Amino acid sequence: MALNGTAPDSPDLAAATRSFLPAGGWADLAREVGAGLTVACVALPICISSGVLAYSPLGPEYAAQGALAGLTCAVFGGIVAAILRTSSFVTNIPTNPISFLHASFGAALMGAWSGDPALVLAAYPVFVLLVAFWQIVFGISGLSRVIKFTPYPVLGGFVTGLG
Repeated sequence: MALNGTAPDSPDLAAATRSFLPAGGWADLAREVGAGLTVACVALPICISSGVLAYSPLGPEYAAQGALAGLTCAVFGGIVAAILRTSSFVTNIPTNPISFLHASFGAALMGAWSGDPALVLAAYPVFVLLVAFWQIVFGISGLSRVIKFTPYPVLGGFVTGLG
């Protein structure tokens, strides 16, 4: 209560709700929620299978941990992407090429380290940070622009081979 006995100025609830909604109002919000649920339903099996694939060199007993890792990466990767991206049309989910890289890395380390999965699991985050470092270096240096000179049949063969 204010000193004169009236209620203090409070923000209008309707105005606060309108500021939260997209420009199109409730219809746009419903459309965005529907799109998000659709992407989540499509991404869920991809995330689980990517995690299982990345953990496959460790043995079948690590399949559940791989599935959980795939889901965890999707959730936290999605949060980071939502904060940092500039376009709302880009989705961020694990992909088969990255999962194959992880699996190859894990298989190489399993052979080199006498099959100790604990060491491989400890090395996975270091591998991810190294990959991120090199992607940043390629992006900043402009070396990533070389990709546009790769012939389409080469890219098509790469994608087909992974499928």
